[in-house]
Amino acid sequence: TNESGHTLNASGSSYGITLGGSWSNAGTYTAQTSSVTFNSTSTGLTIDPGSSPFYKLATIGSGAWSTSAHPVTVSSTAVLSGGSFTVAPGSSMTVAGSLTVSASGALALDADLGLSGSASAA
Repeated sequence: TNESGHTLNASGSSYGITLGGSWSNAGTYTAQTSSVTFNSTSTGLTIDPGSSPFYKLATIGSGAWSTSAHPVTVSSTAVLSGGSFTVAPGSSMTVAGSLTVSASGALALDADLGLSGSASAA
């Protein structure tokens, strides 16, 4: 959780973040060119980016994530290599680059998905 008034800056060195839970951002997340990887076996996990976009977003493991409250924007690539990712009602997801869903990953659309780049199933 990134609280209101706080800033999480992934730095110009492209530091990647891997976490095994939900993402809640009420402050500012500055992605730079970093990736955020969600790795869990839990279900019922949420991703609420607030008003901050991700640069790269990935899921691994067998967890289940869904968007929550705010639109999810990915300015580069999204790779769903494991688990399930749901774009929940009342939210949306926009990917400016490519979206890849592997055989071990799943994408459920209960709201809008905008895609500027390519989509593939691997």
